[in-house]
Amino acid sequence: MIIFIILIIIGCIYLLLIKPTSRRYVLIDTFLKTKYYTHRGLYDNKQYIENTLPSFQRAIDHNYGIEMDVQLTKDKVPVVYHDFNLKRLTNIDKEVGDYTLEELRQIKLLNSNEMIPTFEEFLDLVNGQVPIIIEYKVKNSDCELEVCRIVQKMLDNYSGPYCVESFSPLVVRYYKKHHPHIMRGQLQSNYLKTNDDRHKYWFIYFICQNLLTNFLTKPDFIASDVRFICVSYNICHKLFKGLGVAWTVNNRKDITKKYDIYIFENIII
Repeated sequence: MIIFIILIIIGCIYLLLIKPTSRRYVLIDTFLKTKYYTHRGLYDNKQYIENTLPSFQRAIDHNYGIEMDVQLTKDKVPVVYHDFNLKRLTNIDKEVGDYTLEELRQIKLLNSNEMIPTFEEFLDLVNGQVPIIIEYKVKNSDCELEVCRIVQKMLDNYSGPYCVESFSPLVVRYYKKHHPHIMRGQLQSNYLKTNDDRHKYWFIYFICQNLLTNFLTKPDFIASDVRFICVSYNICHKLFKGLGVAWTVNNRKDITKKYDIYIFENIII
C-alpha cells in the first residue's frame, strides 16, 4: 500500500513537471492554418541552398511556412545558419561565431554564389507573407542569451506572424519571463543517443529529453524529433492537449494525426 501511494505521488510530480502551458495562444490558429513548414527553406542544396534567400523565396512561392535558424557572428550580428560549425556547407572547419559579418560575406556555400544571409535580410524578404518559426541556436555554455535580446529587438519591429523555439530550455524560459506574449516552443530529441558528450552530461540530457523543465518554461508547443517516440511528448499532446510539432519529416509516411504541424524537408507536400 505504501509503495502504491509513493508511485502515485511520483506520478503526480512527473505530470506537474512536464505540463506545458494551458493557454490557448492567439497565434496557434494562424500556425495551424499553414500546418506545413519548410526546414531551412525549400532547398535541395543544389539549385537552392538551405537557409538562403532563394530557398526561403521558394518556400514563400509554394505558400509554406518557414522554420529557420539564427545565431550571432563574432561582431554580434544575427545571421541565418543551421550548424555552429561551417564545415558541412563550406568545408571550413571553423564556427560562425569565429567570423565577423564582413568575413562571412566572403564565404560561399556549397561552391555556389550564395552566402549566409543576415536575419534582417530574412525578415525583409518574408515580410509577413508566411508564418515563421525561429530556432535559436544556443550552446549549453551560453547562459547570457545575448542572441535572444538582439534578435527580439529586431522582431519588435516585425509585423508578420512568428514564434520562437530552441533546444535550450534557457531560451524558452527567457521568453516566458521577458516576452510572455510571444508563442514559444521546446525542441526535443533523443539526446542520450545522439550527443557525443552524453556520458558526461547524461543527467541534463535525461531531464531535457523527457521535458522535465516544462514546469519552468511552460512552452506553448513541443517540437519533437519524428524519429523519437517519447512518453512525455505523448502525454503533453494527448492528456494536456498541447500543440504538437514534428521535425524533420522527410517521408510522407511520417505525416500522421499524431502531430498538428509538420516541419519537413526533401519532399514536396
